[in-house]
Amino acid sequence: MATKETSSAMSSLAGRVMGGYEPTIGEVRSMAASLLSQDETPGQGGAASEGGKKETSSEMSSLASEVLRNLPSDRELRRMAASLLSQDETPGQD
Repeated sequence: MATKETSSAMSSLAGRVMGGYEPTIGEVRSMAASLLSQDETPGQGGAASEGGKKETSSEMSSLASEVLRNLPSDRELRRMAASLLSQDETPGQD
């Protein structure tokens, strides 16, 4: 099974958001889509996580789904960015 993890570009965007950058609507939706693509909850279109891999929580998936319909608050945006950064499995990024 292919490993799902945050891309370098998405990690970079998430880092900028955590630093105060205000993303475009398209970037916000890309962040939400990235989180949803990493949801491996059984019954949600993915397989259960194996080997301790990082995945999107049910709470974060719900937030990401809502963001695709409505723009998030600043707090919600930062929560999404933090979640994306926590899923970056690039060596040396722990």
